[in-house]
Amino acid sequence: MTLHRTLAKLALTALALQFSTACLILDGAGEETRPGYTECGDFLSDGEVMCVPGTYCEDPTFSECVAGCLSNDNCNDEQRCIKSDGDNFGTCQHPKNRPDAQSGATPCGSFGGEETTCAPGSYCEDARFSRCEPGCLSSANCGSDAFCDVPGDDPVGICREM
Repeated sequence: MTLHRTLAKLALTALALQFSTACLILDGAGEETRPGYTECGDFLSDGEVMCVPGTYCEDPTFSECVAGCLSNDNCNDEQRCIKSDGDNFGTCQHPKNRPDAQSGATPCGSFGGEETTCAPGSYCEDARFSRCEPGCLSSANCGSDAFCDVPGDDPVGICREM
């Protein structure tokens, strides 16, 4: 066996081991997917690769699932995708166990020399002009008894009571 073939086999084995920790391979027998399972291509498999709850598909070309979430679609029924301000991904958490419970008021610059704070249920759209908009980017915009529910790939969510 040549060195090239050996290295290629080792690389494919390492790749398969990496995917096996966060992915599930369906054999195409019409299995119903449960909440939190999301499609991630079919690289090196006999069926569709599914990311398990708490992971998302970073690269469908290579069926690469990574820890975290992009939306509630990546979490099970009891959890929500909780993102920090400015982050495109977060972690699946039970909303009542959120460690960052706070008032929901968030700072939004000081246009005209006066400090602006966005009220709970709104976020800072433009800190240069201290402009707040309805909705949320993370649960920090919602207060201690609510969480930011971000539907699908939309970056702006809605504060919902727990």
